[in-house]
Amino acid sequence: MLGYNVEAAHKYVDSFFAATGSTVVCRHAYLDENGNYSNFTVSVRKDALNEKLRKEAQENAEERIEKSREKARENAEQLAEKLEEKAEESEKSEEKKVVKEDGTTTPNKAEQLLEEKMTASKDGTIYLNDTDMKTIIEAAQEEDAGKTTVKEQAQVGANLDLKI
Repeated sequence: MLGYNVEAAHKYVDSFFAATGSTVVCRHAYLDENGNYSNFTVSVRKDALNEKLRKEAQENAEERIEKSREKARENAEQLAEKLEEKAEESEKSEEKKVVKEDGTTTPNKAEQLLEEKMTASKDGTIYLNDTDMKTIIEAAQEEDAGKTTVKEQAQVGANLDLKI
């Protein structure tokens, strides 16, 4: 009967370690002087489930990294396109010149006036009289005529000075 109890105890310990996912490396079992079963084991836990989860997590991380790289490439391409468009717009706005019938180009009135004054000046200092200023202002207004301006509205009660 005593041998049966030892076998049952061994099976119980084996099933316990199998249920926890551990592998027994070394075991020492004995009965003490009172007839109590004692067991000493060294076991290694094999995390098969954790390995699977780690692999899935790593694959998901790699997919996310690839997606973020693709988004970064797309954003860089969009930014490059926007910069090219802005550069083209700035070139067009800088090169707004009136084309004459003979094919030569002339800058707008304000630029033309300022260039004439700069070429006429000796030290790079130019002096503008009232008619010159009016010409420049009119040219600027003509350029801005096609643009819509949005006037900022003051907040309600911004000009009230209340004292209590």
